[in-house]
Amino acid sequence: MFEKFSKKLKKIILPLVIIFLTISSLVTIFFLIFFENKNSKDYLSSPISILVYSLLIFIAFLIIVFIFITKKEQKNSRKLISKGINYYVENLVSTLSIGIVVFRPNGEILWVSDFIENRFGEKIINKDINFFNKDLDSNKKFVDFQKIFKYDEYVYRLNFVAKEMILVIKDITQEYSATYFYEKEKLVIGEIEIDNYQLFRSSFSDEEIFAIQSYVKNILDELSKKYNFIYKQYMDGKFSVTTNRDNLNKMILSNFKDFEKLDDFKINRMRLSFSVGFGADASSYSQLVEMAKEALYQSQTRGGDQVTVMSSIEKIKRFGSKSEVTTVKSKTKIKNVANNLKIRLQDKKIKNVVIYGHKFSDLDAIGASYALYEIATKFGKKAVIQNITFDHTGKKAIDKYLKNWESIFVSNVKIKSFNKEETIVIIVDCAEDTRVENPLVFNNIEKENLFIFDHHRVSELNDVVDNLNVYIESTASSASEIIVEVIEFNEFQNYISALGAQMLLNGICLDTNQFKKSTSSRTFAAASLLEDWGASVEETLSLMKISAETNEKIIQIISKCKEIKPGYWLSYTSEIIPIDVVSMAADEILKIEGRKAAFVVAQLPKASEASAPIYKLSARSIGVNVQLIAEAVGGGGHFNAAAAVSDAKANETLETFVDNITQAIISSKE
Repeated sequence: MFEKFSKKLKKIILPLVIIFLTISSLVTIFFLIFFENKNSKDYLSSPISILVYSLLIFIAFLIIVFIFITKKEQKNSRKLISKGINYYVENLVSTLSIGIVVFRPNGEILWVSDFIENRFGEKIINKDINFFNKDLDSNKKFVDFQKIFKYDEYVYRLNFVAKEMILVIKDITQEYSATYFYEKEKLVIGEIEIDNYQLFRSSFSDEEIFAIQSYVKNILDELSKKYNFIYKQYMDGKFSVTTNRDNLNKMILSNFKDFEKLDDFKINRMRLSFSVGFGADASSYSQLVEMAKEALYQSQTRGGDQVTVMSSIEKIKRFGSKSEVTTVKSKTKIKNVANNLKIRLQDKKIKNVVIYGHKFSDLDAIGASYALYEIATKFGKKAVIQNITFDHTGKKAIDKYLKNWESIFVSNVKIKSFNKEETIVIIVDCAEDTRVENPLVFNNIEKENLFIFDHHRVSELNDVVDNLNVYIESTASSASEIIVEVIEFNEFQNYISALGAQMLLNGICLDTNQFKKSTSSRTFAAASLLEDWGASVEETLSLMKISAETNEKIIQIISKCKEIKPGYWLSYTSEIIPIDVVSMAADEILKIEGRKAAFVVAQLPKASEASAPIYKLSARSIGVNVQLIAEAVGGGGHFNAAAAVSDAKANETLETFVDNITQAIISSKE
């Protein structure tokens, strides 16, 4: 009852009293002004004046009281409303498993919501904000961030708002568990193939083949139990694998060490070699199968004896490749590719043949290119070699043997008018567009008209490439050796001259360091055929002699070499050194006992005075894989011979390039 009266007093009675008194006072004042004697000395002290003044003061007092009561009431109302909303919001936020932390500029936690207090305890107040993120700047130069935070059995997502000094924390335990479980259980498909199975099949008895199969089955049984995968042999020497992402991650963490047991089997001094490919993180089964097959193909084109993991969301991972495949592969593949090339050359629709070697072509690229040039012209095609940059020895050979070489070796401008349907493109001694002079080598070309012959391990092939027209064999000594076999299978020996044979022999001699490395029975067979076709080893040795000045440069480079880790030696110089001299220096460093790998860096000759300096790495090895090291700095190659160049676009300095090489060497695993 009293509350109702109080409300009426504030809302109705008090305002009416104030209005009544105000009007009365105004009437009285009016009366005084117009009816009283203003000149009277008692005017100010008259009873009526005093009454008026008293009324005015009383009215002012009542107005002040009224304003005070009204303001206080409004403030209490807002406080009550605010308290109710804050309580409601905080309860709602807590229900959604969200909490708020407010902290001071020095990182000290000032206030937390009930959710945070319940989860982390009352003692969280006054703690440092680093409790939630140990990586925060110790100088308290806070920046916004998001991260996952685990505490007790819960998982939280932190959203740090540095400007407002607020940390918002949300419990995502269920979401994280579901996502984590999904990631672990994602389907993974793998392919395993015995690289040299067909060779074993054609060379050994049924009992020996059975022993190989039994050994492989026992190892795969052992691996399947340890890593929880299912395997099935769908063809002789080929197996499919089904597992999940969690098990694949375990294999990756072990660097596929246990898979090396597959290589331990030897028979008649010949070792089994396995290539493995995995496809992961794809949305469909068919896509996973395609990725697994592509990964297997990459393992094989890189020399076999290794594992490749392809993912739709991560970079390609490669493991193994600790040794070259020691057995000779079947010649069936090269025979088929050589036959495909012959069919295309015989096609009357084909008018042009463009042959590519790599930038700064050496004797091997020049030899393989020139032999194919002679063959193409014998078929009546307009043939050119798209190369105008050569290393020192390569330029020496061209100047010696080809007086009109500018009409054979042309720039990429000269081939822009060639119709793609009428042009065959052949790439030798490399397989990637980054290594040839024409960056658009794979553009404007028919898939069936593209051929690749290479002996380097390949990181990645362009999508336009047809595997039926590609022969990449890392166990071959050189591209020239491969082209000799192409000539032999197609009986093209009458299509090349003695000069063409000499060019091929020069290439083989260069890449084998005069038959001192990377040789096989096929290498010597190719050299023997070339001598029958008019080549001379003495001529090659004479061509490859170095000058006294070049020898002095090699000695200077060797004197600067330092051991980065046991057996790995590095030398570098800012001087401009011919590319082939850099390789010669690396070979010389390896001649000293106990050295496993040699790395030499020097500046390449400038294209123009205004050009930024570019540095070349030449890597050579005995028994260790330098290709992986070269790939780590943007290069490539094969097992015991690889190369890389500094990043010209980023203006990579010599010091930065050498530091990156050093880190790659240190990080490499034997």
